[in-house]
Formats: sequence, structure tokens, C-alpha cells
Amino acid sequence: MSLVSRIEAYNLRALANVVVEPGPRVSFFYGDNGAGKTSLAEALLFASRGCGAAPRLREVMGPAASSWRVTAEVRDARDGIARIHRLAFSEGQRVQEINGRRATNVELARSLPLGELSPPQHAMINAPSGARLRWINWCAFHVEPTFYPLWLDFRRCLKQRNAVLRKNVPGPTLRAWTHRLAAAGERLNTVRWRSVVEWVPLLREELETLQAGDDWSVEFRPGWDAGRPLDEQLDQDIDADLRLGTTRHGPHRADIRIGRNGRAARRHVSRGEEKLGAIALLLAVSRRIQVSLGSWPVLVFDDLSAELSRTARLRVLARLAAIGAQVFVTGHEKPERGSINDATSVFHVEHGHVERESDAAC
Repeated sequence: MSLVSRIEAYNLRALANVVVEPGPRVSFFYGDNGAGKTSLAEALLFASRGCGAAPRLREVMGPAASSWRVTAEVRDARDGIARIHRLAFSEGQRVQEINGRRATNVELARSLPLGELSPPQHAMINAPSGARLRWINWCAFHVEPTFYPLWLDFRRCLKQRNAVLRKNVPGPTLRAWTHRLAAAGERLNTVRWRSVVEWVPLLREELETLQAGDDWSVEFRPGWDAGRPLDEQLDQDIDADLRLGTTRHGPHRADIRIGRNGRAARRHVSRGEEKLGAIALLLAVSRRIQVSLGSWPVLVFDDLSAELSRTARLRVLARLAAIGAQVFVTGHEKPERGSINDATSVFHVEHGHVERESDAAC
């Protein structure tokens, strides 16, 4: 089990020069808007996913200097061995490494599996399919060793086929890329399905735990008519794909459909209910990863309390405390006494500084 035992952030947005030593279970960070809570969540995201977590590296730079730096100490809970993740940006040069050696985004992600839920991802049920597909891919990446190369191959084939479609030139080149795309898509879907089939029932369990009293259903859709081969679907779609200049069906359109009490949940949930759905989805795929890897990924919930009633918030925090994972939670207000226990660490964030305030046992 990978645990973040120390996180340092220098000149990262609102964080001037911060060192945090979180607990092994729930660490709660509270403070006003602009205090630096989201910047801390972003530092954790960098440590797990590399500089690619930010589209423009200069934009995350604080006012102190022309560089920023994130360092995370990641320990294996079984043997205590530490790995140092270091990310830095200065004068247009970026560095990302593990224990002083250059590391790719994939190597960082495998060293520190991390699931993050921030406000833009709260709209899970009503959002376009890509909002749910990212979780399907994240889980498959960690539980299926062959997923990532198959995903890269499929993406390359998709890019090439779409380029041909945009030129609106039917013929042997389009047929060749259609055949290659179909073969790559079938392989990708087979591997993806092995992880999905196991966490879809878990998602229903989590939905019913967090939103008791409702009957939830979850269905996986591979991105085309599952009753027919993908090459047959693509052949049928060629005229329409040429007209639109894009591939309309395939694993890139995979999705999960969620129903509540016998009808589609889409457009029939409040913002708070939708956020609970997003939390349930993250917990479900994390449970599947835990089964495969033998340990939970680190979980980050930025602005957890927004949109949630007090009852829902306490139910979520109780669930997070029960699973035994290392969890980072940010919020505007100090957590209520009933929402923390002796395994909870509480930190106050103010003006870019983080101070450990108390543990629940204090």
C-alpha cells in the first residue's frame, strides 16, 4: 500500500513553501477560499500523474519566483521503503523523477495510484460520457497490465482514421484504418471489460450505501452495439462518419448508464445526489483496484462538503473512515466532531500556509 508520508510544495499557486506530514488515514484540510486547499490537492495530483496534470505549467506558478516544486515521500506501508517523487518547473524546463531518476507519467502513476475528485468532476451522472470513461480507463490502467499499450494503439488508429475521414476521401486507405481500428478496439474492449464487470456491481453497492432507500441499476456500454462486431458497425457507419469527419462508434464512446428506481437517473437527480454518485463511482473503482493491487489507492476529495447536506456529508465521511484508505479531504469549515475519529488528522490552511491543528484524539 502506497502512502504519502510527506508532501512539500514551493511556490505552487497559493502555497509559498509548505511541508505537510499527513496521517495514514483521513487528513482533513480546511480554510477560506483562496487559502491554498485546492493547491495542495493539485500538488498531490502532480506527485501521482506528473507535469501533464497541468495544461500550462507556468499558470500554476506562485508569485515568489520563476519556478515551482513539488516533492512527495511515498512509503510502502508493508516494508516502510520510501520513494521520493520530485516534480519541478523552472525557466521553461521541467523535471519529474523518482529517487533522482527520470520518471514518466506512467511510472509515477504506478508508484502512487491516486484517485481525485474535484468540483469539475462532481457532475458525473448528467455530464457527457467522457466524465465517466476516465474512471473506466483509470481502473483498467491499474488492474489490467495490457490495458495501457492497447489503449495507446487504439488511440493511434483512431487518430489516423479520423484524419482520413476529415479529408473525405473514401477508398483503400480508409478501409485499412477501419480494419485496424476495429481490431484494436475489440482487443481494448476485451481487456477493459475484465475490470468493468467486477466494479459495476460495486458501484451499485456504493450508490445504495450513500443514497439509501433508492434502487439503483448500472449498465456498461462498450461504445457500439455489443451484439455485433465493431468492424461491422464501422462499415455501416462509413458514409455518416465521412460526412461528420469523425468516428462515431468504438471504445472511445464507452459509457456506463445509471438508473434509479426503474428510470434513467440522468436529469432526475439534484446536484447533491449527483455528487454522491461521483463519490460512489470513485469508491467503486478504487475497491476494484484494491482487490487487484492488494491496497487502496490514495483518495483526494477537494471541496467535499459543497452541495451536500449535513446528513449526506456525515455519511460520506463515515464511509471514508471505514474503508482504511489514505484519504485527503478539503473543505471550507472545520469538520464537525461527529465526522472525525482517532485516525483523523486535521489541518488549517490560511494564506498559503498549512498548520496541523489537532487530531481527533486531542
